[in-house]
Amino acid sequence: MKRALLTVTAVAALGATACASPRPARPLSQAEWSRARERLAWLRGTESPRPYAVQLRVAMREPWTGRAIESRGALAVQPHLAARLVLLGPGGGTALDMWLTRDRWSFNVPAADFKRKGGTDPAAAHGLPIGFFRWWFLQPLEGRLLTASTAGGGRTFVLRAGEGTITLKESRERGKERVVARRREDGEQEGLEWLGRGLTPHAGDRAKYVQDATGLEVEVLVEAVSPEEPDPAAFLDPDDPGVAL
Repeated sequence: MKRALLTVTAVAALGATACASPRPARPLSQAEWSRARERLAWLRGTESPRPYAVQLRVAMREPWTGRAIESRGALAVQPHLAARLVLLGPGGGTALDMWLTRDRWSFNVPAADFKRKGGTDPAAAHGLPIGFFRWWFLQPLEGRLLTASTAGGGRTFVLRAGEGTITLKESRERGKERVVARRREDGEQEGLEWLGRGLTPHAGDRAKYVQDATGLEVEVLVEAVSPEEPDPAAFLDPDDPGVAL
Protein backbone atom coordinates (compact mmCIF):
# COMPACT_ATOMS: atom_id res chain seq x y z
CA MET A 1 0.00 0.00 0.00
CA LYS A 2 1.13 3.53 -0.65
CA ARG A 3 1.60 5.86 2.25
CA ALA A 4 -1.35 8.09 2.91
CA LEU A 5 -1.58 11.37 4.75
CA LEU A 6 -3.61 11.00 7.93
CA THR A 7 -4.27 13.40 10.76
CA VAL A 8 -6.12 12.27 13.86
CA THR A 9 -8.33 14.51 16.02
CA ALA A 10 -10.81 13.94 18.82
CA VAL A 11 -14.25 12.74 17.79
CA ALA A 12 -17.82 13.46 18.87
CA ALA A 13 -20.00 10.76 20.38
CA LEU A 14 -22.30 8.95 17.99
CA GLY A 15 -24.99 7.98 20.46
CA ALA A 16 -27.18 10.96 19.65
CA THR A 17 -27.11 10.16 15.93
CA ALA A 18 -27.84 6.44 16.17
CA CYS A 19 -31.40 5.64 15.15
CA ALA A 20 -33.84 3.59 17.16
CA SER A 21 -35.69 0.61 15.77
CA PRO A 22 -38.72 1.73 13.74
CA ARG A 23 -42.24 0.69 14.67
CA PRO A 24 -44.35 0.99 11.53
CA ALA A 25 -47.93 2.01 12.27
CA ARG A 26 -49.23 -0.41 9.65
CA PRO A 27 -47.92 -3.23 7.48
CA LEU A 28 -46.27 -2.20 4.23
CA SER A 29 -48.32 -2.49 1.09
CA GLN A 30 -46.91 -4.61 -1.72
CA ALA A 31 -45.98 -1.47 -3.63
CA GLU A 32 -44.18 0.01 -0.60
CA TRP A 33 -42.35 -3.25 0.05
CA SER A 34 -41.23 -3.38 -3.58
CA ARG A 35 -39.96 0.20 -3.44
CA ALA A 36 -38.07 -0.51 -0.22
CA ARG A 37 -36.40 -3.58 -1.73
CA GLU A 38 -35.50 -1.62 -4.87
CA ARG A 39 -33.99 1.20 -2.84
CA LEU A 40 -31.93 -1.18 -0.71
CA ALA A 41 -30.74 -2.96 -3.86
CA TRP A 42 -29.70 0.39 -5.33
CA LEU A 43 -27.71 1.27 -2.21
CA ARG A 44 -25.99 -2.11 -2.23
CA GLY A 45 -25.17 -1.61 -5.90
CA THR A 46 -23.06 1.45 -5.09
CA GLU A 47 -20.40 -0.75 -3.45
CA SER A 48 -17.17 -1.18 -5.41
CA PRO A 49 -16.88 -4.61 -7.08
CA ARG A 50 -13.09 -4.25 -7.23
CA PRO A 51 -10.32 -3.90 -4.62
CA TYR A 52 -9.43 -0.30 -3.77
CA ALA A 53 -7.12 1.75 -1.58
CA VAL A 54 -7.88 5.08 0.08
CA GLN A 55 -5.92 7.76 1.88
CA LEU A 56 -7.59 8.69 5.15
CA ARG A 57 -7.69 11.16 7.96
CA VAL A 58 -8.68 9.19 11.05
CA ALA A 59 -9.48 9.95 14.68
CA MET A 60 -9.74 7.36 17.44
CA ARG A 61 -10.51 8.03 21.09
CA GLU A 62 -8.87 5.29 23.11
CA PRO A 63 -11.58 4.05 25.52
CA TRP A 64 -9.49 3.16 28.56
CA THR A 65 -7.83 6.57 29.08
CA GLY A 66 -9.94 8.81 26.82
CA ARG A 67 -6.86 9.91 24.88
CA ALA A 68 -7.08 10.83 21.19
CA ILE A 69 -4.67 8.69 19.18
CA GLU A 70 -2.93 10.50 16.33
CA SER A 71 -1.38 8.74 13.37
CA ARG A 72 -1.02 8.53 9.59
CA GLY A 73 -1.94 5.68 7.25
CA ALA A 74 -4.02 4.11 4.48
CA LEU A 75 -6.72 1.50 4.01
CA ALA A 76 -6.90 -1.22 1.34
CA VAL A 77 -10.15 -3.15 0.85
CA GLN A 78 -11.00 -6.31 -1.06
CA PRO A 79 -14.82 -6.10 -0.85
CA HIS A 80 -16.45 -8.87 1.20
CA LEU A 81 -13.10 -10.62 1.72
CA ALA A 82 -10.36 -8.67 3.48
CA ALA A 83 -9.04 -5.26 4.52
CA ARG A 84 -5.68 -3.92 5.70
CA LEU A 85 -5.15 -0.69 7.63
CA VAL A 86 -1.65 0.67 8.20
CA LEU A 87 -1.15 3.76 10.36
CA LEU A 88 2.15 5.60 10.45
CA GLY A 89 3.91 7.13 13.45
CA PRO A 90 5.63 10.55 13.60
CA GLY A 91 8.89 9.11 12.31
CA GLY A 92 7.26 7.29 9.43
CA GLY A 93 7.37 3.85 11.03
CA THR A 94 4.36 1.58 11.41
CA ALA A 95 2.25 2.67 14.37
CA LEU A 96 -0.55 0.18 13.68
CA ASP A 97 -1.03 -2.75 11.34
CA MET A 98 -4.56 -4.13 11.31
CA TRP A 99 -5.62 -7.01 9.07
CA LEU A 100 -9.06 -8.56 8.92
CA THR A 101 -11.28 -10.91 6.97
CA ARG A 102 -14.87 -11.93 7.60
CA ASP A 103 -13.82 -14.49 10.22
CA ARG A 104 -10.28 -13.56 11.35
CA TRP A 105 -8.34 -10.47 12.39
CA SER A 106 -5.03 -9.32 13.82
CA PHE A 107 -4.18 -6.00 15.50
CA ASN A 108 -0.54 -5.08 15.95
CA VAL A 109 1.01 -1.98 17.59
CA PRO A 110 4.77 -2.61 17.24
CA ALA A 111 5.99 0.30 19.39
CA ALA A 112 3.89 -0.85 22.35
CA ASP A 113 4.67 -4.53 21.78
CA PHE A 114 0.90 -5.07 21.66
CA LYS A 115 -0.57 -7.76 19.45
CA ARG A 116 -3.96 -9.38 19.51
CA LYS A 117 -5.77 -11.82 17.22
CA GLY A 118 -9.35 -13.02 17.05
CA GLY A 119 -12.27 -14.29 15.05
CA THR A 120 -15.96 -13.42 15.01
CA ASP A 121 -16.62 -13.01 18.76
CA PRO A 122 -17.40 -9.27 19.30
CA ALA A 123 -16.22 -9.43 22.92
CA ALA A 124 -12.70 -10.38 21.80
CA ALA A 125 -12.40 -7.05 19.97
CA HIS A 126 -13.48 -4.82 22.85
CA GLY A 127 -11.71 -1.49 22.62
CA LEU A 128 -10.49 -2.18 19.07
CA PRO A 129 -12.03 -0.86 15.81
CA ILE A 130 -12.40 -4.34 14.29
CA GLY A 131 -16.20 -4.16 14.22
CA PHE A 132 -16.21 -0.82 12.44
CA PHE A 133 -13.92 -1.78 9.56
CA ARG A 134 -15.38 -5.26 9.18
CA TRP A 135 -18.97 -3.99 9.25
CA TRP A 136 -18.70 -1.01 6.95
CA PHE A 137 -15.91 -1.89 4.55
CA LEU A 138 -16.39 -5.66 4.22
CA GLN A 139 -20.09 -6.23 4.93
CA PRO A 140 -22.02 -2.97 4.36
CA LEU A 141 -25.81 -3.39 4.26
CA GLU A 142 -25.59 -7.19 4.36
CA GLY A 143 -28.58 -9.06 5.73
CA ARG A 144 -32.17 -10.06 5.06
CA LEU A 145 -34.65 -7.21 4.92
CA LEU A 146 -37.22 -7.59 7.70
CA THR A 147 -39.17 -4.36 7.39
CA ALA A 148 -38.91 -0.77 6.23
CA SER A 149 -40.50 2.59 6.94
CA THR A 150 -40.63 6.08 5.44
CA ALA A 151 -41.82 7.76 8.65
CA GLY A 152 -39.90 10.86 9.71
CA GLY A 153 -38.30 11.53 6.34
CA GLY A 154 -35.82 9.38 4.49
CA ARG A 155 -36.18 5.61 4.67
CA THR A 156 -35.48 3.20 7.52
CA PHE A 157 -34.58 -0.47 7.02
CA VAL A 158 -34.30 -3.31 9.53
CA LEU A 159 -31.98 -6.13 8.46
CA ARG A 160 -31.15 -9.49 9.97
CA ALA A 161 -27.55 -10.57 9.45
CA GLY A 162 -26.61 -13.84 11.15
CA GLU A 163 -27.34 -13.36 14.85
CA GLY A 164 -27.36 -9.58 14.55
CA THR A 165 -30.09 -7.05 13.87
CA ILE A 166 -29.23 -3.84 12.02
CA THR A 167 -31.43 -0.76 11.95
CA LEU A 168 -30.38 1.87 9.44
CA LYS A 169 -31.86 5.09 8.18
CA GLU A 170 -30.78 6.63 4.89
CA SER A 171 -31.45 10.12 3.58
CA ARG A 172 -29.93 12.72 1.28
CA GLU A 173 -27.70 15.44 2.72
CA ARG A 174 -25.72 17.98 0.70
CA GLY A 175 -25.97 15.80 -2.39
CA LYS A 176 -24.71 12.69 -0.58
CA GLU A 177 -26.21 9.60 0.99
CA ARG A 178 -26.35 9.76 4.78
CA VAL A 179 -26.68 6.39 6.51
CA VAL A 180 -27.13 6.15 10.28
CA ALA A 181 -27.03 2.57 11.51
CA ARG A 182 -27.13 0.63 14.76
CA ARG A 183 -26.28 -3.04 15.15
CA ARG A 184 -27.14 -5.37 18.03
CA GLU A 185 -25.70 -8.86 18.39
CA ASP A 186 -25.24 -11.11 21.45
CA GLY A 187 -25.83 -8.18 23.79
CA GLU A 188 -23.21 -6.05 22.01
CA GLN A 189 -24.24 -2.76 20.40
CA GLU A 190 -22.44 -0.41 18.04
CA GLY A 191 -23.45 2.63 16.00
CA LEU A 192 -22.22 4.02 12.71
CA GLU A 193 -22.87 7.10 10.61
CA TRP A 194 -21.69 7.44 6.99
CA LEU A 195 -21.94 10.45 4.68
CA GLY A 196 -20.79 9.72 1.15
CA ARG A 197 -21.62 9.08 -2.48
CA GLY A 198 -22.85 5.54 -1.95
CA LEU A 199 -20.84 2.71 -0.39
CA THR A 200 -17.69 3.13 -2.49
CA PRO A 201 -15.47 5.72 -0.76
CA HIS A 202 -14.80 9.04 -2.50
CA ALA A 203 -12.70 12.00 -1.42
CA GLY A 204 -14.66 13.96 1.18
CA ASP A 205 -16.72 11.01 2.47
CA ARG A 206 -16.95 10.71 6.26
CA ALA A 207 -17.73 8.04 8.84
CA LYS A 208 -18.28 8.01 12.61
CA TYR A 209 -18.40 4.93 14.81
CA VAL A 210 -18.97 4.16 18.50
CA GLN A 211 -18.63 0.87 20.37
CA ASP A 212 -21.13 0.99 23.23
CA ALA A 213 -19.45 -1.54 25.52
CA THR A 214 -16.18 0.38 25.77
CA GLY A 215 -16.89 3.88 24.45
CA LEU A 216 -14.39 3.47 21.60
CA GLU A 217 -14.98 6.26 19.09
CA VAL A 218 -13.62 6.50 15.56
CA GLU A 219 -13.99 9.18 12.91
CA VAL A 220 -12.75 8.80 9.34
CA LEU A 221 -12.39 11.33 6.53
CA VAL A 222 -11.52 10.00 3.07
CA GLU A 223 -9.00 12.40 1.55
CA ALA A 224 -8.15 10.59 -1.68
CA VAL A 225 -8.73 7.34 -3.55
CA SER A 226 -5.85 5.62 -5.31
CA PRO A 227 -6.33 5.22 -9.09
CA GLU A 228 -4.63 1.81 -8.83
CA GLU A 229 -5.78 -1.36 -7.12
CA PRO A 230 -3.77 -2.33 -4.02
CA ASP A 231 -1.13 -5.02 -4.08
CA PRO A 232 -2.89 -8.41 -3.52
CA ALA A 233 -0.21 -9.27 -0.96
CA ALA A 234 -1.70 -6.64 1.34
CA PHE A 235 -4.68 -8.91 1.97
CA LEU A 236 -2.71 -11.99 3.06
CA ASP A 237 -2.41 -12.93 6.71
CA PRO A 238 0.67 -10.97 7.90
CA ASP A 239 1.57 -13.83 10.25
CA ASP A 240 1.25 -16.48 7.51
CA PRO A 241 1.38 -14.76 4.09
CA GLY A 242 1.51 -18.08 2.26
CA VAL A 243 -2.10 -18.87 3.22
CA ALA A 244 -4.77 -17.71 0.77
CA LEU A 245 -7.96 -16.03 1.94
